[in-house]
Formats: sequence, C-alpha cells, structure tokens
Amino acid sequence: MSIAAGASLDIYHSMSNKQLVSSAMATLQEIFKENTSPEPLSFHITHWGKEEYSHMSYSFIKLGSTGKDYDKLAEPASDRLFFAGEATNRSDSPYLSGVRETARIFKLEHKKLNPDSKFYGDSIFEQTSLHPEKRKSESINQKPPSKKIERRKSEPIPTM
Repeated sequence: MSIAAGASLDIYHSMSNKQLVSSAMATLQEIFKENTSPEPLSFHITHWGKEEYSHMSYSFIKLGSTGKDYDKLAEPASDRLFFAGEATNRSDSPYLSGVRETARIFKLEHKKLNPDSKFYGDSIFEQTSLHPEKRKSESINQKPPSKKIERRKSEPIPTM
C-alpha cells in the first residue's frame, strides 16, 4: 500500500496507473536490492484527490481534543448505520476501525438471532472462552506452574 500527498500529488496525478505501478516496483527493488520483487498479480489505484465529494479530505482533531472525540465519532447512529475510518479510531487506522465495526455488526446480528445467548460480553474483544463459567471453576482447581517461565531477553514484549 502506498499513499501520495503534498507536492507529490501533481506528479502522481500526471502519471498513468501503469506508470505508478512501475514506479512503486522500482522503489521496492531499490529497497530490497538483494531480492527480485515479483510483478503484482493485480492492483487498485484510487485518485482520492480528484474524487468529487472528498477532494482528499482528512479528519482534523483540534487542539485540546481527546480520544473521547474519536470514540464519539465512532458511535453508531442506529442499529443500521455504523461509522469507520481514520477519524473514528485513536490509532489512525481505518482498517482497525473496519474490524471494530464488523465485530459490532456481528455481535448485534448474533444477539438478534440468539437473544438468550451469553456468548458475548460487553465487548467482543474481551471474550476469551466459549464457557466463561467453566473457565472460572477450572482456574480455581488448577495447580500453579511448577517453575517460572522466563522470557528470553531477545524476545520483544507483545503489544496490542
């Protein structure tokens, strides 16, 4: 994936899609000199700056705003109108906001079809077991590990 912005847009808009792909492939070959980059099987190029309604718009959070402003923008308007995109996600990830809304829709539809289901808690991402009640009782009866498991110093600490 590649994004063009600023002064490079004039150059970007003057090139054909085939020229843009060739330029991207040349850049990849320059970065990965020791490997041959295979030609793409397909590609999709948007011309966001030329789109009639967006004109390359991007969200702007003014000084003094907080993450709560992103959360407010992410709230569904109803059970049929959901919002995703970089303006609705604190990590500036349109992809993650799409995953979030997909999970929200799935949860909503599951509850409609299975109103008595206790599978989902308040958040689909917090659910770790199909049977939370069983998990609690099992954890009480489990013995602690016999030895401490230590992380190798070279291993990065996973982040969410």
